[in-house]
Amino acid sequence: ARRRMAFSPTTKRPPPPPPMAAGAPLLGILPALLAKGPLQVIHDAHAELGSVGFDVDLATRREQFRFFGDAMKPAKLRTYAGLMVREVEEYFARWGQSGAVDLKKDLEHLVTLMASRCLFGEEVRTKMLAEVATHLCELNDGMRLVTILFPHLPIPAHRRRDRTRARLGEIFSGIISSRRASYLDGGARNVKDDMLQCLVGSRYKDGRATTETEHGDRVDYEVLQEMDILHRSVKEALRLHPPAMLLLHHARRSFTVRTREGDEYEVPEGRTVASPLVLHNRLPHIYRDPERYEPGRFGPGRGEDGAGGAFSYTAFGGGRHACVGEAFAYMQIKVIWSHLLRNFEMEMVSPFPETNWNVVMPVPKGKVMVCYNRRSMSPAA
Repeated sequence: ARRRMAFSPTTKRPPPPPPMAAGAPLLGILPALLAKGPLQVIHDAHAELGSVGFDVDLATRREQFRFFGDAMKPAKLRTYAGLMVREVEEYFARWGQSGAVDLKKDLEHLVTLMASRCLFGEEVRTKMLAEVATHLCELNDGMRLVTILFPHLPIPAHRRRDRTRARLGEIFSGIISSRRASYLDGGARNVKDDMLQCLVGSRYKDGRATTETEHGDRVDYEVLQEMDILHRSVKEALRLHPPAMLLLHHARRSFTVRTREGDEYEVPEGRTVASPLVLHNRLPHIYRDPERYEPGRFGPGRGEDGAGGAFSYTAFGGGRHACVGEAFAYMQIKVIWSHLLRNFEMEMVSPFPETNWNVVMPVPKGKVMVCYNRRSMSPAA
């Protein structure tokens, strides 16, 4: 590892910049990416450079984040909970008494159904779900590792991505225009109760409206909030299998960071800071036995995710750029798994899947085959 310079607060010299690889950072790692794969490259870079590394109309965006944040507040999540439960119950009612399914494929489809009903609106859910679901898959497929380096490279996946984005824009622009016309005709009784409507009705601080181009047992919101063990189980799964390998942030102004060893570095303005989740979520000085799946580490009396400060756990990012859909995602997963665990006995019959690290959002490789038997529920259950 490259030797770091210690910085003394008594000296007038500014902190040195963080260590960085020689040459063009992104192009320089391309051969290693192809030969070793992205996960090993991240580990190698961390071993060489240490814990700090970087590469060579904000106001409007902040307001748009506020629009999404308003749509994810508890008052709105309460309305989504019932829609999610109904979607899950209808979906698994189609399963038989026993059988075998590719759980990965089924859950991908179910998540799309739930998102469509809660976020995209009834128009998408009832009239064009198949088309929108296909486009969402194509959009996700267009997010390759090469996209980070060359976002406009003329490859088939990028061409499909661009066509898909244009088509989704047409679909939602049409829905938004129709809703606005319907509201003018019928007033408040025609207002929908989903996230799309929250965005349609949002206003910037200067009064501007958003445009089309910007846009069993009782289980409800309160019950879902009480599922602490399930919540910690999902959180631990995300720690070991984060939805992204790393987060990239642009330094709009220079700032100083301090390492655990007391060394300080100045990150210059204009640089890109990479935060590798695959390493941060397994730091041994934060998480005891970090390679082990142990949901109890987040329980009372331990709270390992707070051992290193506010950003010890970053599966959903953090700070101003934290994922606004975190609470929605947890609720979605808890609705699904609380139903499965109460109503089915399941056993995985395929090998535990490896992770596909060659995409921007890592997913399990291949099928996840599960055998299930429907539980015999008592009439009172």
